Order: sequence, then C-alpha cells, then structure tokens
Amino acid sequence: MIAIIGTGPSGTYLASLLAKEKEVVVFEEHPEVGNPVQCTGILSSSSSALQVKIPQEIIVNKIKKVELISPDNNSIIFNLKEPDLITNRMKLDKFLAQEAVNNGAKLKLSHRFINFENNKIKISYKGGVKIFDVEALVGADGPISQVAKSANLYGKRKFWIARQCRVKIKNDPELFKVYLGNKISPDFFGWVVPENDNIARVGIGSERNSEFYFKSFLNKLGNPKIIDYQSGLIPIYDPKPKRRNNNVYLVGDAALQVKAISGGGIIKGMLAAEELSKGMLKNLDYEKLWRKRIGLDLLINLKIRQMLNKFDDNDYNKLIKLANENALSSFNREFPKKSLLKTILKSPKLDLFLFWKFAKVLYS
Repeated sequence: MIAIIGTGPSGTYLASLLAKEKEVVVFEEHPEVGNPVQCTGILSSSSSALQVKIPQEIIVNKIKKVELISPDNNSIIFNLKEPDLITNRMKLDKFLAQEAVNNGAKLKLSHRFINFENNKIKISYKGGVKIFDVEALVGADGPISQVAKSANLYGKRKFWIARQCRVKIKNDPELFKVYLGNKISPDFFGWVVPENDNIARVGIGSERNSEFYFKSFLNKLGNPKIIDYQSGLIPIYDPKPKRRNNNVYLVGDAALQVKAISGGGIIKGMLAAEELSKGMLKNLDYEKLWRKRIGLDLLINLKIRQMLNKFDDNDYNKLIKLANENALSSFNREFPKKSLLKTILKSPKLDLFLFWKFAKVLYS
C-alpha cells in the first residue's frame, strides 16, 4: 500500500495517477476535504499543462488583467495572454479527491498521521490508534509536514503568514490588483482578487507582524464589509533539502514547491506529483525528475523575490514608472525560465535599474 497524507491538490492528484496500478490510500486529518480553506485558489493559464481538466463549475471568475500599484499610488495595468482562473478552492479539492476515488484510491477522513517507523504508519482515529503497513509514504500534508518531520526531511523552514478575507467591495471583475511597498508588507505584497464586481478576496502575506499589516491594508481599502476570513502559511522555497528519504517522499507545500514571487503552489505541486508518479511507477529518481521539471523555475522565482525584498518604496515607485506593459504581459510566473529573457528584452528602460539588483541575488 502507498499511503498519501493530505487531500490537497498535489496529494489527491498523485493518488489519481498512481491508483490505476497501485493500492493507494489517502489519509486526511479533517472530517471534510477542502475545509478549512487556506488558499486564494488562483490557477494560472499554465493549468493546461496538467493531465486533468478543471470543470467549469469550480471556476468562480477569470482574471484577464493585472494592476501593479506602487507606494506612491501610481500603477501599471497589463493584460494576461491567457486568463487566470479563480477557483472555489473547497470544490477544487473535493473534485480532485473524487477523481482519485474514481481511479481506485481509498479515502480515509478524520485520520491524523502521527509517525512513520519500520514501514509502518501510526494513525490517530476516533481517539484510538491504527497501524498500517506501507510500501511507501508520501507527505502531501502542507507546510508544517508531520511526514517530513518523521522522515528527517523537515529541515529549517521559513514561511509567510497569509491573512485573507472575502469582502464586499466594488471592483473590476477582470482585474487582479497587487499592492507593493514596505507599508503593505516588507517581504510580500497585498492583493485584491475579484470573484465578481461586488465581492473580492483581499489579503497580505508577511513573515512577521501579519495581523498589523493586514489591518493596515484593510484600512487602506476603506475597511470594506467582511464576509469571512481565511488564513494559512505559505512555505518559502528552498532548493537545498531533499524531498525523499528511502521510501518516504514529499510533494507540494510539504516539499516547499511554491512560487516565491506570488506564493502560488497548486500547479507546481501537481506538476511535481506527475514526476513523483513516474518515479514510483517506473523506479526513477524523484529528486532528479522534479528538479528537472520545475526546479529552475522555482529558483528563478526565489531569486526575483529576494531581489524585491531588498527594494525600498522608492525602488518600487521607480519600478512601476519604468515598467513596460508588453514586457509584463510576456512574463510567465509559472515558467519564468521560458519568459524572463523575452521580458527583459521588451523593457530596455528597466534593464539598467534591475540588472545590478538582480545580479546581486542571482549569485548569492
């Protein structure tokens, strides 16, 4: 039996890919898949690279434009080549879990992973303990992965604390707003992601003092009426640690496979799941597979984030003034290795400004 811990997209997608050839059981500590919601639920147009089609009923909205807003309230709007999909995250998780079950995986809710030893996993269920023999164990159990801890794969991790709420606010339903600057967040950004012209998902991320920055951001937006809250941890990608120890594997947020520019990890985690399925079914090296498929993109994301985190507000103001709409439209945050050079060539005014700043972190 292959045990997968966690019913997020990377875990259940992996289960779907494996279950046709292997006995797969997915364990989830909560009584319901997808609850609580801890993610904005944005899928870039690169979701078409996956081996699964997202049903229309899961898509809440489609984003066609992005506005970057500087600390001095100047902004630039650029069009996306293909729209980003705003999903109902709970429905997305439920859909992927049902796909796994349809393909032959078993799903066990309210089963909390405790530890792994001698090819046995210990699971807490209804106040008692169950023991399962496993051929392999996969940690798809989020940023603070208990599987990673039990298999000596956890290492030293850093996180952004993301705070978000759904609010009633008038907005362009096709426009995703990104607020930059150290008063918004010194190491991330603020966002307004519309569900429609009257409701949006509003939030910030920060390594520290997130509650302060969140309240300040809501105040900047005029303290709109709050519908509900969500919060969670966004892991910061680190290329160094291993994601495998013998027959224990990590995937998705548990493996830190998250884009550092935006904090998005759904597609990257699912692409890593595809590589893990190949590794497990064909006895190939998972470390080599996932690093070849997404490793460079994740590293470029990280280096760009490290550069941005060295910006002061004047740098952000200058960035927006020099930015080129066509260049920004060319940039693909999911696969930056394919688009970074094209973006640079289309933004000559930005070249000198960004060259030295990026070079300093690229080789650090």
